[in-house]
Amino acid sequence: YLMGTVIQIASRVFIMSSAGILFALTTSPTDFVRAFDRLRVPRMFTFPLTVSMRFIPALIREVREIRDSLKLRGLEIGFRSFLRRPGICYRSIFIPLIIRSIAISDELAAAAETRGFGSPAGRTYLHDSKPCGRDFIFVFAVTLFSLAAVILDYRLRGVL
Repeated sequence: YLMGTVIQIASRVFIMSSAGILFALTTSPTDFVRAFDRLRVPRMFTFPLTVSMRFIPALIREVREIRDSLKLRGLEIGFRSFLRRPGICYRSIFIPLIIRSIAISDELAAAAETRGFGSPAGRTYLHDSKPCGRDFIFVFAVTLFSLAAVILDYRLRGVL
């Protein structure tokens, strides 16, 4: 019973993360905002999603830069050292990462303000977007994976 539950949870996490990664790799934040604007979704909902799409690569880049700077100082930070000395890893990775994240968020707020976010005037676009073949393939793949997860779930429960 426990193994079936683990397989169910792992398959769901895999499907959701695969769909999210595929979405992030194939969709630009500009196209994302444009699509939600066409659906008349308020900006207060689209802005956090757009920020998260742009912030995750920046966060990964910052972690790499912190790790590289620690390597230059002779401190190798890995999974084993994190388990052996969590205090040093906390002070050498998480504190600088939080400080850099705050600086990035401040720059992002300034950029949003200068670009007129929250302005009552409507947004204009240089290019008009329409659904293309990749969009339909993505929807088909997510539907197929979701259907596979449901069938796997029913199989593990013994319904089918």
